[in-house]
Amino acid sequence: MKVKLPQGLGGGPSNMQSMLKQAQKMQEDMLKAQEELENAEIEGVAQGDAVVVTMNGKKIVSSISINPDYVDVDGIDDHAREAFHFILNRFL
Repeated sequence: MKVKLPQGLGGGPSNMQSMLKQAQKMQEDMLKAQEELENAEIEGVAQGDAVVVTMNGKKIVSSISINPDYVDVDGIDDHAREAFHFILNRFL
């Protein structure tokens, strides 16, 4: 006894190969997107441009820049934290 499958299901080996190719393409596209994200650089700023933190998609800080015109040294750690949180909350 033969059973008819709804259109789009079954179809033999050629349909299976097509589905496997589509799955492989999707996997390649996802890996490419993930790599692009890991290589992206994101900046977080606090108090205008008093503190600028640059981080990549792997959450590795590549630079911290403190504006020399910024004189309130007592609050600098708060502003650095604010720049980190900006990156983490907005982009990652």
